[in-house]
Amino acid sequence: LMYRAWSRHGRDPEQRSIAPAYEPPEGMTPAEMGTLIDNRPDSRDIISTLVDLAVRGYVKIEETEEEKLLG
Repeated sequence: LMYRAWSRHGRDPEQRSIAPAYEPPEGMTPAEMGTLIDNRPDSRDIISTLVDLAVRGYVKIEETEEEKLLG
């Protein structure tokens, strides 16, 4: 009798696997995510936003030749 009651109502539900999400929520910039993670904005957040803007085509990053003092 007790086994039947346990069999119907006492079993633990099946464990579902949890899939990790590696992408930030849509619409958030890298600076916003960085600030949420460590509760303060820093230079890494700004640089990651500049790179993100370049990847999306809003900013163009060009390497310039270094000017020398004597030629």
